[in-house]
Amino acid sequence: MNWYVVNTKINKEQLAEKHLNRQGFITYFPKYKKIISHARKVTSVIRPLFPRYIFVKIDLYSQRWASINYTNGVSRLVSMHNIPVKVSKEVISNIKLQEDNDGLMHISYAQTFKEGDEVKIHDGIFSGVTGLFLGLTDDNRVKVLLNLLGKEITYSSASVSAVR
Repeated sequence: MNWYVVNTKINKEQLAEKHLNRQGFITYFPKYKKIISHARKVTSVIRPLFPRYIFVKIDLYSQRWASINYTNGVSRLVSMHNIPVKVSKEVISNIKLQEDNDGLMHISYAQTFKEGDEVKIHDGIFSGVTGLFLGLTDDNRVKVLLNLLGKEITYSSASVSAVR
């Protein structure tokens, strides 16, 4: 059995997980606790670590995995040429290692970077580009100031590292 990625409908990760579990699939839905401060009120909410995505463990040879695409809350099983794309067990293990006892991730970019630190983007369209750390967006993504072709733009990314 291997791990695969399911793309869900907007805000339907829990619904998809519930229906996949009912069909006998093992799922993994990583979440994090987001602190929201508004005026004088501070609350916390649980948010998906990867919005619109959950992981599902499948044995392609013995399970009826094609039914995943027709499951309530699911958009599609991420595939290439009609074959589901496998996620390495190490990726799942590394994500799970970051969870606390409640099964929640703790995102600590705010403690890692200070405003003005030079950072390098790891993935996406600007992979490999360096910029300045501006802070976090409302959904805990890193906000970076980039200088492209003489124009400064802000960009949000989930994966950056410090440049030394």
